[in-house]
Amino acid sequence: MRLTRTLGTLSIAALVFGLAACGDDDDASDDTTTTTAADVEDPGSDTTEADADDDVDDDDDDTGPADGATPAWANPFEVTGDLLTTIEGEGFTVDVYQVGTAAAPKDGMFIDPSTNEPILKAGDELVYVLYVATNTSGDTIQLPFNLVNVTARYADWQWAQGMDGSSDRALYEEMGIPASAIATGNTEAPFPWAPGESFAYGDNFKHQPGSDITFSAVLTPADADGDLVHDDRVEAEADTTIR
Repeated sequence: MRLTRTLGTLSIAALVFGLAACGDDDDASDDTTTTTAADVEDPGSDTTEADADDDVDDDDDDTGPADGATPAWANPFEVTGDLLTTIEGEGFTVDVYQVGTAAAPKDGMFIDPSTNEPILKAGDELVYVLYVATNTSGDTIQLPFNLVNVTARYADWQWAQGMDGSSDRALYEEMGIPASAIATGNTEAPFPWAPGESFAYGDNFKHQPGSDITFSAVLTPADADGDLVHDDRVEAEADTTIR
C-alpha cells in the first residue's frame, strides 16, 4: 500500500523572569492533535533552561497523534458494547463491538424470491454493532468516502443479497453510536487518517444469536483528488459468533 506521512511543525516558547529558552520540535504531529512539549514554570520553579531543553528533546520522538485520537473530519464516538473480534489488515485494524438490539421499524429492502416476502420484516430483532477502525501503519493514509468498508455475513445466510438492516438514525442515537464516521460538513475526499487515529461507525442487521458470522473489511486508499487507488486495495476478515 502506498502511504504518505504528514508532519507539521510545533514551536514552543517558555518565559521565566525575563529569561527565554526556546526549542523547536521538527517532528510534531499534524493539526489533528495538539502536543504539549513543555509547561511554563511558575516563578518559584527550580527548573533550569537545560531542563526545559530536555523536555523539548523528549518530544522529538513524537511522529503522530496519540493512540485513540479522532481525525478532525470524523464524528466523535464512545466505545460501547462487547468486543466480538478484531479484523487485522495490513496497516489497519477494526474492532467489532456488539452494542444492543432493537425491533426493525419497517420491512427491509431485500425480498426472498421463494416467498416474495421481505427477508427482514417489521418487528424482527436487529442487532447493532460498532466498527472502530485504527491506523496502525505508521503513515498517514488518504481515504475515500467509503473509508474502511466493513460488511457482515452469517455463515448460514442463504440469500445472494447482503444482510439487510435499518437506516433509522433515531435507533443509532438510542444505541449511542454514529450512523456515519464522517461528520456533517466534510464533503471533500481524500480524508487524511494519521497514525494512531481511530474513527467509528455503526451497523445493524437481523439478530441471530449463536450464529457464526464473518466480518470483512476493505480499505482502498485515495489519491490527492479523492479517487480510488485500486492497486493498493487491502482486504481482511475475521470470524466470530453473534451473542
